Amino acid sequence: MTETVNAVFGNRLRVRASGLCIQGNSVLLVAHRGLVEGALYWAPPGGGVEFGESVRSAVKREILEETGLTVEVREFMFLREFLRHPLHAIELYFKTRIITPFSFSPGSDPELCADDQLIAALRLMTLQEIKSLEKGTYDPIFDEIDSLESLYDGLQWTGIQKRLI
Repeated sequence: MTETVNAVFGNRLRVRASGLCIQGNSVLLVAHRGLVEGALYWAPPGGGVEFGESVRSAVKREILEETGLTVEVREFMFLREFLRHPLHAIELYFKTRIITPFSFSPGSDPELCADDQLIAALRLMTLQEIKSLEKGTYDPIFDEIDSLESLYDGLQWTGIQKRLI
């Protein structure tokens, strides 16, 4: 983990709002630098909820910032606790639908200066492609499922809990 990630996001509890954008048999993922030593970390687009901001608004804002895409935020799917010292977050996942033409243009993280940006790439990935990556280099929600559609089925998995928001 880089010093910048630790300084900006570490040693505090964050509430993160993320969007699950499934297109056909693939899901939209963002590659982040600096979270895993020597590798990119792939996760659905999302980020910190700002004080006074609804989580649904945060999903829309974060996806726009990270991907340049506008989405419709649909139902809440599940929550997960992320705890990898010094990072600690409660992550809320929402089903989303992309409503603008898709482009592969990574955005930026406004909390970081131009030289310290975390976003390296955007990609639509199948579950098989995700699971072919080294464990620990992608969001562990994908370890718990056997199809992308099962993210939407309302089941409870180890470490992931469905709640109403």
